[in-house]
Amino acid sequence: MGTHNNLRAMRTKYPDFMIDAYIDNVYIAVPADRAVEVVQDMVKLQKAIGIDTNFGSSGVYSPTGDPTAILNLGFEHRKRGTITLGSPVSLDDTWIREQLQQVLKDHEPRIEGILQLSSPEPQFNIPQAQYILLRWCASSRINYWLRNNEPRLTGERESADIASFAEQHDDNIYKAFTRIIGAEDVFGLDPENMLNIASLSPREQVQLSTAGSGGFGLPAQHKLCNAAYIGSWALAAHFVPMVAPMLQEHTANLDSVDTNLAKNIRNALSKVPQGHINLDRLSQRATPNIQRSLAEQINTDAAEEYKAKVLASGNKVGIAAFHSMDDDKAGNWLDALPSSPMFRLMDGTSWLLMAMSRLMLPVCKDLEGATCKCGQTIDVYGHHFLTCKHCKFYHRRHEDILKQLLACGNSVDLRTVRAWAGMYGNSSKLWDIVFLRWPALPGVKLGADLSITSATCPSNLS
Repeated sequence: MGTHNNLRAMRTKYPDFMIDAYIDNVYIAVPADRAVEVVQDMVKLQKAIGIDTNFGSSGVYSPTGDPTAILNLGFEHRKRGTITLGSPVSLDDTWIREQLQQVLKDHEPRIEGILQLSSPEPQFNIPQAQYILLRWCASSRINYWLRNNEPRLTGERESADIASFAEQHDDNIYKAFTRIIGAEDVFGLDPENMLNIASLSPREQVQLSTAGSGGFGLPAQHKLCNAAYIGSWALAAHFVPMVAPMLQEHTANLDSVDTNLAKNIRNALSKVPQGHINLDRLSQRATPNIQRSLAEQINTDAAEEYKAKVLASGNKVGIAAFHSMDDDKAGNWLDALPSSPMFRLMDGTSWLLMAMSRLMLPVCKDLEGATCKCGQTIDVYGHHFLTCKHCKFYHRRHEDILKQLLACGNSVDLRTVRAWAGMYGNSSKLWDIVFLRWPALPGVKLGADLSITSATCPSNLS
């Protein structure tokens, strides 16, 4: 705010140049032969209000002009490119790719920190907490660079054997996810060669949006590069001529002009669901939510494609399991917090089993071919021992969830107690728990019976 009047004065004096500020930096884009004049004027105005320019952290990028004169003022010569608001800006594609690789390197400690998460509370649901952090604090973080750099530099491969920036990020997120669910350490599976009951790789499923798709909400960013780039310009194109009139021709008539920007946007648009986007109107007003609407359609198409693969596999158990997730509420448990002061939705072991069941992956290879007391063969995917009353794990799950329901009911003053045989004069117990107080029906006591079905059903409780 302290430099606001100076910026207005500079833009009045130099209306055709871009002179803007963000936080504590001033950005000036001018022809090389006018740079010294403009910078010296800005320095004088700042000096007049007590602000000294820090030339030590100031730099100049001039891909074509001679920067000698302005370098003599004390500026750093950023020969190959410069970083603006955290994003690389350059005409040198190789340099931009190098900077994007540095972004991935800087992201590694964040992911590793999530994987090393610990808690002094023994019962804290670490896997679920790690998953939530990976999903909301790491998975989509590179979207910022997808918005600010051309898709050919973020999503397209430089060569057939070198993954793109976004593909490398997606691979890092998937590998982190497999470590969170203990694919190798807990379940003895090879993360690189896992196949689910439908003989499909779980990678696609992990990258699907959550609701009604069986996914885990870790969308593949390499599929969203074009949507992000278009969405960014849908917001910015209207304002660019306001702050830099010399760029007016670059943001108008994007559907027909022959500028590099227009070509890039048209190329990006050709690779996403078309919808109702009108390029010539992008500069008329800021248009929010275009990236979101395009991404939603891309994610929906990916979910339908994966669903078709499951159905085409012909595996009846896999198809049934996937259908159980084909519901708007099927992924709600993934959005739950790992704990609360009163009760916990599920413990870490339960969460891992839920995740593995959702992915239709084997949870105990040692059980292959074993026979249950009921006479049926126990499957390695856990469907039988999670639902058969002859299996100890079924009773453990039943008891664990029952305890959570009791704690939950009493935390909201429903006076929840266990039911017992003959509680109301009956010869046998009819329910598992009883809510002695039910506000919606004064004077009525509500009995509830808990049945464990499948971890892939729409709700954790059924």
